[in-house]
Amino acid sequence: MRQVAEFFDHDSYFTPETRGIARAGYFGLCAFLDAQVGRALAALDSSGQAGDTLVLLTSDHGEMLGQRAIWGKSAMYEASAKVPLIISGPGIGEARRDHPVSLIDLAPTLCQAAGLETPFAGFSGSSLLDPPAPDRTVISEYHDGGSPVGITMVRWGQWKYVHYAESHPPELFDLAADPEEKHDLAYARSEIVAEARRRMAEFLDPEEVNARAHADQARLVGQLGGREKLLAVPQWNFTPADSR
Repeated sequence: MRQVAEFFDHDSYFTPETRGIARAGYFGLCAFLDAQVGRALAALDSSGQAGDTLVLLTSDHGEMLGQRAIWGKSAMYEASAKVPLIISGPGIGEARRDHPVSLIDLAPTLCQAAGLETPFAGFSGSSLLDPPAPDRTVISEYHDGGSPVGITMVRWGQWKYVHYAESHPPELFDLAADPEEKHDLAYARSEIVAEARRRMAEFLDPEEVNARAHADQARLVGQLGGREKLLAVPQWNFTPADSR
């Protein structure tokens, strides 16, 4: 994550005053969104459709907001990787689930709500309308700008394991005891790291995926005119990552 922060280097352009302004602006956007959700819910209620409408609120990523000198997403810390996911509607109730879920659960959830079969063979998502599976594993991946290698996060129970390809040191956090992710336990809890890697292998081989991602980036760089041409493009952050 240090390399991601250094690549984008947003934090060094802030002062204590402008950091406060940026955070206030972000929270203002959140308040604005909340107000629009309130308008939509009020319209459902006033039209008599609230009782038979499933409402789902989520986001594709969180926001580091300057934590650990990182702004935006691109990190596997909870502020970035954990997103809101609220479902309301007939039969949902008020229960809160504490086990990990994933955005890939949305497709089977919506299909089930509409009375349809999930049209994806071998899809690993699970409907959130069903009882939660015990000890479930979910993953997240990053192969984008700022990171020289692929990053894979594995979450189950209280544990979060972050794997960096090409032999970069991994990270392990006990989110129940350390919700702010300040204490890396990767070297102290080798048995949990081994379990995390076993779970990760059920989904993917991170080294193989990393190699494919780099090969695809190299192919795209060639199609777009080569590395030097891309480095000369003013919109540098829209070109494929290449730190080598």
